Amino acid sequence: MGMLKNRTFLFFILLAMAASFCITCDFAIVKPASSSIFIAHYSASKIPFAWLVLIPLNLAVVNVYNFLLMRIGCFPLLVSSVVFVFLLNTGMALFGTSLPVFPFLHYVLKDIYVLLMFQQLWSIIHVTVKMEEAKYLYGIIFGVGGIGAVLGSYITKTYAILYGSEHLLFISVPIYTLFLLIFYLLVQTSKRYTQSDELNLLTKKTKATPKGGFSILAKSRYLQYVLLIVVSMQLTATVVEYQFNMHLETLYPLKDVRTSFTGMLFGYVNMATVALQFIGSSLFIHFLGVARSHLLIPCVLSFFAAANLFYPSFSMVSFTFGSIKSLDYSIFRILTEMLYIPLSVHEKFAGKAVIDVFSYRTARGFASLLVIGLQVIAPLSVETVLRYGAFVVLLIWMLSTLGIAKLFTASQEVRA
Repeated sequence: MGMLKNRTFLFFILLAMAASFCITCDFAIVKPASSSIFIAHYSASKIPFAWLVLIPLNLAVVNVYNFLLMRIGCFPLLVSSVVFVFLLNTGMALFGTSLPVFPFLHYVLKDIYVLLMFQQLWSIIHVTVKMEEAKYLYGIIFGVGGIGAVLGSYITKTYAILYGSEHLLFISVPIYTLFLLIFYLLVQTSKRYTQSDELNLLTKKTKATPKGGFSILAKSRYLQYVLLIVVSMQLTATVVEYQFNMHLETLYPLKDVRTSFTGMLFGYVNMATVALQFIGSSLFIHFLGVARSHLLIPCVLSFFAAANLFYPSFSMVSFTFGSIKSLDYSIFRILTEMLYIPLSVHEKFAGKAVIDVFSYRTARGFASLLVIGLQVIAPLSVETVLRYGAFVVLLIWMLSTLGIAKLFTASQEVRA
């Protein structure tokens, strides 16, 4: 019986790796293509307006997600999400040039759908994997996902100029068809391994309340600290990404060449990410633990923020942008996912959805308000103010990490 259970768990982990691979491979193709098409239609200066739209849109999405989660369950909701991806990306590939609104909608919605996919995948993983297993398995799962991102970046770099940015989006259809099959097997394997009704709780048996996720967040100081940490990372990354795109538009005015360059850059980012996922995360967790490793990230980013302040060139901005993305996709995501393990099943799905779907991109919306305001009030000082503002965000991040460290340690002592 024990051997059968171990085989079931191994199969579950292999499925989780394959699912992570599919999501990241698709996004490594879709993200640079969508960004390049947006800039070609609207220019990089309009990106903050797209981020601003994310605030009400994310609020609507997370409410609908939590409502449907309780009404139809996790797998039917995943099917609905995949159908949405098909319609969005194929629609952009077919009508992006003839319908001017499509590049704007696609740029906004592609960030939401990838978070929905990761949210649903990792909620299943958290229900199944224990903390001791997570310390070495989460890095491997993310690492395989990183390999998918490397493959996606290679496809983008190689074929963007040959086939055009829009046509690259058709690849989402085979990738997410495979992902749908993998996710179905993942849910069934999780049920067999855990032999619990946790996943079955997310059905019509539970009273659906659209504000359920927000209510859980409001009552949990632990989740509030997680929220502050996630928002701080996203604000920091958003500021640097805005600076990067402004330089990118100037140096690479041709759309498909810009897509190819971005794909090449993310190829290097993804290779660094894979190394951090497979090796770096395990070393950090082993020697520093989860809480102290979290604190190290804003400390490292403070160094990059200082370098970007004193040497504001495209090379430095690109290096800072790539470094933040590498840390975000690797050590930061692994450590943040581990913070959810001590929580209840509803906190892992509904509460986590608020953070993963709503706060990740809503943080970009608030950053856009700052950028738009600066563009109006002090257009010549936008980048200078943003560089100094990064240090304020990093300080808030460090304080939030210190706050959650005590709660995380206490939760581990209770479970022990």
